[in-house]
Amino acid sequence: MSTSVVHHDFPYAEPAPPPPPKIVLLAHTDLHGGGPCGCLLLHGDLGDKPMPPKKKVSFLPETNTMVHTYPPAPQPTPTPSSAVVPKIPPPCSVSRNPLDDKVYSASLSWSTDKISEFKAYVQQLADENLDTNQSLTSQSADRVTKVITMTLLRYPELDNFKEHWPLRCVLIYHLKNRSRAAKQSIDRKITNLVRGEGSYFYSNSNGRRKIMAPVAALARVHFRFRNKTDVILLDHLLFIHLLDVSPRQTLFVPSTSVQALFSTTAKGSSNTPQTRSRRRSHDDEEDRANNPVQRQPVTLPKVRLVVVPDPTSPLELAQEKNYALRSELSAAQESAKHQAAQLEALRAQLFQQQATIDNMTQHEGEMEPQFFGDQEKIDKMTKDVSALYPQLLASQKQLMECNKEIDRLQRLHEERTSEALQLRHQAQASKSPLQAPRRGKRTNLTPVHNISRRPIEIPLDPAPIPGSSGRAEAATTAPPPPSTDPEVEQIAQRVAALLKDSFVTINGKSPKSKPSKKKTIECDYPKEVVTYVNNKLRQITLARFDVQQAGDFAFHVPASARLAKACGDGLNNDPPAGLFQWDFSDGYGKSRWNDLMMQKIVNLFLRDDGANGVLTEHGVHRDFLEQKLGEQLGRYRTSWKAYQPRFLEAQGRMETQAEAHARALGANDQHLLSSRSTTMKTAKFTKRKDTVDKTIEIKKLDGTAQDIATWERLLEMLILLGEQGMSSEDEDELEVDGIKIPVFIVKICIWREPRIVDYLRLVDAQTAQFKGVQRPRGPKPATRVRKPGNGNGVAKAPVGLPHSLYNEQWLAAASPSYLKELKVSKEAFELFVAATGRMGS
Repeated sequence: MSTSVVHHDFPYAEPAPPPPPKIVLLAHTDLHGGGPCGCLLLHGDLGDKPMPPKKKVSFLPETNTMVHTYPPAPQPTPTPSSAVVPKIPPPCSVSRNPLDDKVYSASLSWSTDKISEFKAYVQQLADENLDTNQSLTSQSADRVTKVITMTLLRYPELDNFKEHWPLRCVLIYHLKNRSRAAKQSIDRKITNLVRGEGSYFYSNSNGRRKIMAPVAALARVHFRFRNKTDVILLDHLLFIHLLDVSPRQTLFVPSTSVQALFSTTAKGSSNTPQTRSRRRSHDDEEDRANNPVQRQPVTLPKVRLVVVPDPTSPLELAQEKNYALRSELSAAQESAKHQAAQLEALRAQLFQQQATIDNMTQHEGEMEPQFFGDQEKIDKMTKDVSALYPQLLASQKQLMECNKEIDRLQRLHEERTSEALQLRHQAQASKSPLQAPRRGKRTNLTPVHNISRRPIEIPLDPAPIPGSSGRAEAATTAPPPPSTDPEVEQIAQRVAALLKDSFVTINGKSPKSKPSKKKTIECDYPKEVVTYVNNKLRQITLARFDVQQAGDFAFHVPASARLAKACGDGLNNDPPAGLFQWDFSDGYGKSRWNDLMMQKIVNLFLRDDGANGVLTEHGVHRDFLEQKLGEQLGRYRTSWKAYQPRFLEAQGRMETQAEAHARALGANDQHLLSSRSTTMKTAKFTKRKDTVDKTIEIKKLDGTAQDIATWERLLEMLILLGEQGMSSEDEDELEVDGIKIPVFIVKICIWREPRIVDYLRLVDAQTAQFKGVQRPRGPKPATRVRKPGNGNGVAKAPVGLPHSLYNEQWLAAASPSYLKELKVSKEAFELFVAATGRMGS
């Protein structure tokens, strides 16, 4: 076997004679290196025919699609005493833009500065503890756990998120960007080396001598060929460290079956066929000049370039492990400090709770004697109540007997009063101005019992009270001439003694005062027609506006100001035919938009009424319909306005919608109470007026009644007072003998003349006699309780009444401005006095 040595023309080698040829078996060759390294002796089978060099440099392709899968989180073992708290899953937007601050701001509720600080801290930990040239899935599980633990110690709120997805997203995309940049840098450096634009480090076997040489020198290594087998034997250990790359990445020249292929004939950036031919001829000439023995050119095999990791020494492994252990130790120390602080806080809390328990135990011990003492008092009071219960029953029985006796005495009092009234009436009737009863005769008087349903007779005729109306002129009447008959005088004295406290004289010939005129309707149509018009307009409006009642307009959506203004300007912006919507702006009464709406509703009214309807029969005009509809519109707008927010001057802000609704609901409740009170006053006034009208009618039919003028005077007083002159009442319950009876607590009208109460009692007593007067509608009859402690009414006094109907003390205390608003009438209306002893029943 012949051995041929090819002289390696290394540019930095010192010239020396070639070594003598030495035959060494391949199996006996041995290479000594400074440490463990990769394979130095590789075998590769070459083909029968030489392969042309590749024109394109190719590297090991990496998968562009990076799939990051999180390791499944350990499932906690459910315990019966603790409930599993769900973790917050990642949002859908995190996959599109995981580094967007808005995603973390919405999920973590952090500020932008805190999010930037969090990202910087995680990236710093990744650079210190992880391999930035690899993705997260290729990292060591212990190091990833270490980074997560250190981050959770600083940001414990991340533990509430599923698989700590905010932290993992930052790690994934930080390592992805770093590994991508490193790979691009490596690819760029390798490409430059292949094109001859880079350099490598060449060192001897012991690693002490390092010389920089161009990549073109890679083609000058020693080769030996045998049996068509490419055997590459390096004289020295060749390292090619890429510039600005971690020293763990090392380039060396193996044989075939490697990943990154390039041709050893490349000696520059140009790779054209002419350039390769010239370079091959130049190399052959240099070889023949340096080695005269070897005359035949050497065909260089295809050599491939691969990047492999440099084996790490045990010292580096130990240092790396030591660093990891130190980091874990520091993290464990921080966790221990945190747990110690929590333990101290728990101990302080436990001590405080123990002190509270001790105080409660001591207080319980102090309260125990008091509890037993109170229990003894309760037992004693129970015994006393049991002993007093029979006495209570006896007292109730005695009270019932007393009530019966009072009823009997009241009936007897009424009978005696009726007898006295009848006696005086007969005495006055039998008296003649020219003839008197004979002296010594006694006239038998038949008592008249006022217990039937016949009308109550007021004993005296109306007569003015001297000085009762300080500003009105009192009607003067001449007193009757005194009688000289001793018997008549004796009878008069007896009657006066019996009825001393029961009545005063009434003059029935006082001039009648005209009542104040009622409020007249603006039109001459009958009341039934006006009611029909209002109901029909309301029915059409509610149906077209899709509401159930007038109060529902509080939530009506009015027309916008822009549309209403455009309609008012006449710019052909009339509302559509099928649109029903009010304009509730400040000028709603003059709004053309509302005029068009009312015209549509009136047209619907006229269409439904027809040619032979009520309107045609009574000649109702269209203007009257629009007037009534405008009044309803005002009420609708009032309901809507009450629910709109108002400005709070005390707080300097507008009301919220909830506050406005609460205020409107309260005002609505107050309005309902006021309406109910007004309804009760109206019913009371109507009932009393019907009673007086019926009484006058019955007395006129009788023909013998002497107090018709008095009842007519009562009717005039009622008409003057009106509905507002009636007192208010509150519903209540009164318990009598264990039975709850509904009663009405009468509020006192402080503005009204106190003597009017006696006249109204007289009317109410007559109402009780007429069971047929009771209306089927309205509240059922109930006992009315009037006493000084009931309180005063809150209704305003009616205006325009005569001076005699107002309370003198109340008028004296009123301000001049209020008296001006009250408009007291100068019309004379003299009150009368009557026998009031029976009016309280």
